[in-house]
Amino acid sequence: MKHYKNWGLESWLKAIPIMAVLLNLMEPAPGTERQITHVAPRPDRSVQASPVPSEPINHELDHNDNFSPDDRFLVFDTRTEEGGIGASRLIAKVEIATGQITPLYQPPEPNSFGPGVGAASYSHCRNEVIFIHGPFHPTGPENQYEQYRRVGVIAAGDGSGTMQQADARDTQAPYLPGALRGGTHRHEFSGDGKWVGFTYNDAVMAAHGRSLGQNLTLRTIGVTRLGHPLSVAEKKQFPNQAAGFSALGVVVVPNPKPGSDEISHAAGDSWVGRHGYPRTGGQRQLARAFIGTTRDDAGHDLDELYVVDIPNDLTQPGPLGTLTGTDLTFPMPPEGTVQRRLTHSDQRRHPGCQGIVRTSHDGKNIAFFMHDDQGDWQVFLISPHGGKPRQATFLKGGVDPEVRWHPSGDSIVTVAGTRIVITNVQPGPQFGKSRILSDRTPAPFALVVSHDGKQLAYNRRLPEGERQVTHIFIDDFPATEPVETAQALSAEGKIVPIVSGAMPNATTYGGKIYFGGQPQEADFKMFARQGIQTVINLCTSTEMEKLAFDELAVVNKAGMKYVHVPIDHEPLTQDGLRTILALLDDAPRNHVLLHCASSNRVGYVWALYRARRHGFSLEAAIQDGKKAGMRAPILTEWLRQALAKSQP
Repeated sequence: MKHYKNWGLESWLKAIPIMAVLLNLMEPAPGTERQITHVAPRPDRSVQASPVPSEPINHELDHNDNFSPDDRFLVFDTRTEEGGIGASRLIAKVEIATGQITPLYQPPEPNSFGPGVGAASYSHCRNEVIFIHGPFHPTGPENQYEQYRRVGVIAAGDGSGTMQQADARDTQAPYLPGALRGGTHRHEFSGDGKWVGFTYNDAVMAAHGRSLGQNLTLRTIGVTRLGHPLSVAEKKQFPNQAAGFSALGVVVVPNPKPGSDEISHAAGDSWVGRHGYPRTGGQRQLARAFIGTTRDDAGHDLDELYVVDIPNDLTQPGPLGTLTGTDLTFPMPPEGTVQRRLTHSDQRRHPGCQGIVRTSHDGKNIAFFMHDDQGDWQVFLISPHGGKPRQATFLKGGVDPEVRWHPSGDSIVTVAGTRIVITNVQPGPQFGKSRILSDRTPAPFALVVSHDGKQLAYNRRLPEGERQVTHIFIDDFPATEPVETAQALSAEGKIVPIVSGAMPNATTYGGKIYFGGQPQEADFKMFARQGIQTVINLCTSTEMEKLAFDELAVVNKAGMKYVHVPIDHEPLTQDGLRTILALLDDAPRNHVLLHCASSNRVGYVWALYRARRHGFSLEAAIQDGKKAGMRAPILTEWLRQALAKSQP
């Protein structure tokens, strides 16, 4: 039995008018990051206090389309850690400029069993939001919030409280075509606002599975065509009027055949493009991309990327069966639905795909997550027509399974631990180059990019007493091209010897990169004052243990970023090289100190940079590396070997 605690919503709503003077719980982040939701302040007994919430309220973006069409507002829900969406009692929007919160929908009869409202998304073209709504009159376990017992509700974005049910619900035979027999989730408007995509769980098959002692609560994917209203028989728990005609688009089976394209679970779905993807001849095809759980030849579950083409007419049954299904079978897709598998990761060293897939606005590229050869999750791109996936991110340790496209289609943004990373995905030599937009704790999640591409919103969880509270943050997308350029440093620059504290063999490249041997503790403080933002250390851990101070602690205390890429008895790894190249690319904006014990290894790394980025010949790169401190013959040999291989 599931019970959901009421977090004192009424008192919280009364406190909304004083949101303009709420307490900021975090110091402002470097750069442009801003926290736009806050916890109400504690009453000051010296003044007349306004009502405040008895408990802090979460502000969950939940990986949806949260920006209003004019980019002024973000919509969120108030789920709890204990009860999830089933315990959320409010859908609201926050004005980005002021932090003012406006309630959009509050269920009329909330109690410990639900109804649950959450996972809200804005329309791209109308001032309205869509979200999950559980049973309207929950009274117990038999009708509480559940994944197969919920619908999509569309509410006005102006706070008037106007609402309508998006998808009809009909769980008693004879079933009505266009109505659904279960629960919808992760609702997403198409670019023109005429369709809603969703994930789905069938209540009829869930009940049938329980009677057989089997799990038939299989998640799948469907769509609703709005503007085609439907009426079903009156039911207590859900309205009988709906705004659209719905159908399932993906076939799921409980036991996929090993080695086949059959799937048992479909999720992580999104629209392919804002207006479909281009087909031969110029037409555009409406489609959903998703992750489907299939089985490899050995019978093991394996998640792969799929796309399903959606016909404009949902009313005609397809060859696999009726739109409604029966008491013993799932509803089947309409005529013209075509499901295709795009990846075969079972052929890779580390099989599997994951995450919510996202497609560029023009519909030409689908971004998804797959393992690289080291076993780290990275973003890959593939055409909705299929083909060979292209790895787009190359971050050491991989990225977290969430990605968003910039509206231009030139870059993607993702999270890697505590970092928000922007990656160039334009074809050409800069493809796959990344830079860090933000790096701070607590870790960000639930990224969403504004329609105009100027702002990025996300959640962070902050401590409030003994709880962690989810808040919304905003950062400005860089006004200039949000990626590193391969020629960020001029190829015409020269290495110049300098005197820099006690650091031996000190040189500089244009005052943007400093090279040298091991600095002393006072030297790091001097570098920080001179504007160095990043310190790259090539020394081994054994060498660092011999120091009289903790370099990491000193660098962090001075406010600089510390990156340790040790080089010992083996050449620099490809991951290490990519990390250093990216930081040196960014040196015009974030100045860099690159050091080892004597600057010998520094010169080797600089020679690699000259060859990789500036196209220097082997001999020219060696000569410039020597100016930066390279002396050991083995380093020259490593350099020859590296330049004989392909670009990283």
